[in-house]
Amino acid sequence: MGILNFDRDDRFAVLRGVPLFSECTNAELKLVRSQMTTIEREAGDVLIEEGTTGSEFFVILQGSASVWRDGRILDHLVAGSFFGEISLLDGKLRTASVRAESPIQLLVLARGEFKTLNSSIPSLTRRIQAELGARLRKADEALDAGFLLNGSENQASVLDRGNGPW
Repeated sequence: MGILNFDRDDRFAVLRGVPLFSECTNAELKLVRSQMTTIEREAGDVLIEEGTTGSEFFVILQGSASVWRDGRILDHLVAGSFFGEISLLDGKLRTASVRAESPIQLLVLARGEFKTLNSSIPSLTRRIQAELGARLRKADEALDAGFLLNGSENQASVLDRGNGPW
């Protein structure tokens, strides 16, 4: 996915270009736009940190980021990608760290706004569920490939500790 050009006067069009929001109605996009804040960070900045309490959800507008867990890189995120939803959904600690790979522009939702939008916009809920399913499948494939095995540990013991790509 390429760069999503973001102009303060054109938030509505930019949101429609984000896959997460592509099925939203105009009224839903207006609600999304009213709840989100735009922030910018520099390359190398930690956007979320593994093991901390999650209080925000992020959508990348421009730039890229990398996902890390236990010192290993798991994924690269680009414009249109989102992260931070897992701890907002389950109330537990962040499962990974995300670091800006380049200067990055993000849309941010605080916990309360995320829950409001997630419960009131069915297409948003479906997209988040689809992404979580894709991440779970990716974790399963990594387990099948032995990606997470260390030494003599078996897959069950690794999963019991909560380790996985996300």
